[in-house]
Amino acid sequence: MVISNFVSNVHPKRAFGLVLASVIFVLSSFPGLCQTPELFEDKILINNIATPWGFTFINSNEVLFTEKQGKLFRYDISNNTRTEITGLPAILLFEQGGLLDVALHPNFSTNSYVYLTYTVSASGGQTTALGRGTLVGNRLQNFTELFRALPISSNGSHFGSRIVFDRNNLLYMSVGDRGTANHAQNRNNHLGKVLRFNDDGTVPTSNPLVGVPDTKPEIYSWGHRNIQGMAMNPATGDIYANEHGPKGGDELNLIKPNTNYGWPAVTFGIDYDGSVISSDTTRPGMELPLTYWVPSIAPSGMAFLWSGQPDNEADILIGALAGTHIHWLKMRDNKRVSSTRSMNGYARFRDVRQAPDGKLYAMTETPNRFVLLRSSVPILNVVVRNLIYDSKNATNSLGIYSNRTWNVNSDSPWCKTDKLQGRNNDSLRLTVDENKSTVERAATVMITATGLPTQRVTVRQNGAAAVLSVSTNTLTFAAKDSTRILNVFSNTGWNSASSSPWCKTNMAQGQNNDSLRVSVEENKATSERVATITVSSAGLSTQRVTIRQERAPAVLTTNTNEINFDYGDSSTVVQVRSNVSWSVTMVPDWITVTPLSGISDENMSVAVKENISSVSRTAGIIIRGSDVADIVVQINQENDISSSVSDGLLDETEYFIFPNPSDDKIHLELNRPTSDVYSVTILSYSGKIVIATSLLEVQKGIDVSQLPEGIYFLQMTDTLNRTVVTKKFMKK
Repeated sequence: MVISNFVSNVHPKRAFGLVLASVIFVLSSFPGLCQTPELFEDKILINNIATPWGFTFINSNEVLFTEKQGKLFRYDISNNTRTEITGLPAILLFEQGGLLDVALHPNFSTNSYVYLTYTVSASGGQTTALGRGTLVGNRLQNFTELFRALPISSNGSHFGSRIVFDRNNLLYMSVGDRGTANHAQNRNNHLGKVLRFNDDGTVPTSNPLVGVPDTKPEIYSWGHRNIQGMAMNPATGDIYANEHGPKGGDELNLIKPNTNYGWPAVTFGIDYDGSVISSDTTRPGMELPLTYWVPSIAPSGMAFLWSGQPDNEADILIGALAGTHIHWLKMRDNKRVSSTRSMNGYARFRDVRQAPDGKLYAMTETPNRFVLLRSSVPILNVVVRNLIYDSKNATNSLGIYSNRTWNVNSDSPWCKTDKLQGRNNDSLRLTVDENKSTVERAATVMITATGLPTQRVTVRQNGAAAVLSVSTNTLTFAAKDSTRILNVFSNTGWNSASSSPWCKTNMAQGQNNDSLRVSVEENKATSERVATITVSSAGLSTQRVTIRQERAPAVLTTNTNEINFDYGDSSTVVQVRSNVSWSVTMVPDWITVTPLSGISDENMSVAVKENISSVSRTAGIIIRGSDVADIVVQINQENDISSSVSDGLLDETEYFIFPNPSDDKIHLELNRPTSDVYSVTILSYSGKIVIATSLLEVQKGIDVSQLPEGIYFLQMTDTLNRTVVTKKFMKK
């Protein structure tokens, strides 16, 4: 494997020139960096800490820090007050051991979990333990030891220990080799290892050695001497660690699962007495460091500086104990491209961290201080790169860490900021309007400063829960055709349908809030009718609207209340208009009605038989329907105005008819010349010709045997087609 630290494989006399060239390149290529990056003391916040070891931020103003002697404090930066936290376990202060690191659960805001690593006394010596408690006020409640490293050792050195959480809320803990180097290569113990746990101290099933015989399942990596600095790269989620070498050979490593980092089989250092620990700096199957230090700087707490770098670049701050400075490493693609030292000789830097608001802090030994730092290089950084809101309108604060003037712009009108420009460290208030849609939306807020990378904050807002409702569950209509409005309240697409053809809507589909026009046709029936309108959307309860239409009033009418007929066979039509069932009663036998009943409008035929009597006749037929008054239609028929034919002369005219019942023939006897008569015709009472013949035939006798009984007319015409005589007779 190629050694990534170029100083270790370049001739020393040439190394300085290459390092200088690289530093110049990095600073000139990094926006805004035209000078060597350097850190300075800005303000001493606490000046009398008893052997500080680790600290972490509850928020940008509150700090939890440990004193090796076994005390935990909450420090309020703005008020400059510190309060001791009670409820800690029994802690053994022994040489390099004591109360070590402190870390908060990533979900501390909801579960209040605080994690500690510390030294405990055990049979045969001491070891490093991991425990957790719930911070309530200024007390750790229900503190529980989650893990104890094995084996127990009486050696007082190399307890570790740092705690780091990854993006999946898995906990990483470092444990030193306890002064026995070969422990680091023994995978059946916890010493000289990076261990990984679930947040409750159990072993993740994804740990690389789970199920491997003669190994400890907590092990994530091994071959470490004594890690006292460990951090997650916020851009990539990778875990990095620095560790103490012996005399020389301090290392910075990217921690990978199931990986051997070589100690003590490979090292860049020697023993404190000058003897060689290993002549090898690399071996197959053993990971090389990203960089190393000869002579040793005794690296301790470390932090990634957020300053808008690309994901493949990193600025790492490392506190140096023996080196008494802060080491600023610039990395690109996990290779060191520059390093600078700040505050040389100031103190032993035990830990260095960046607060949520971007400010830098350090905790030192000799003197024992908590210090606010400032940087010489232009800085623009946002505390959070992603903000997630629910669908309601809301406001959040966004911390900006800078030493320059900066500008703000949002690319979406629904995401607003309370200012468009600011200077130095400050905060923005980001407000989002309510998202009434069911679709998630995103906006980008950009913070810019001259010569520095633009900081982009992605603002995501969840879609609203899908809703669907209607303004009413019942609509009532009169019998006439009409239209009503039905309001649909929704934030998604929906469909509408009607159960009946007489009830219609103006749209089958809609989107979000809208109005449906519900129309009904006229109800001509005398019964109420009901339909259902459904409004539906996938995954939501269907809305059902009952449509009721009142019945029409009962109607029964005719176009006439009286019909007059002459005495012959005849018929006519009566128009019945109705929306109820009806029937005809009181019909005499000389009247025929068709039909005799109906359920709606009908054309009713009324026919009468010929009236052969000498008197007129009248009848009233009754049309009767439900819930309506009866209708009486009067039928009048004239009488036959002639008298019956009797034996002998019919009347005093020129022609005489002598019935001949024996042969059903009519014989005529003339008293004028036959040359005056052209034709003889017999007509029915209604005027229809039923027999037409010549005079010659009449003299033989007119056969009326096929005529039905009734009144007839016998008519003679002359040669000029003039009617010369008309006689009425009755056949019986």
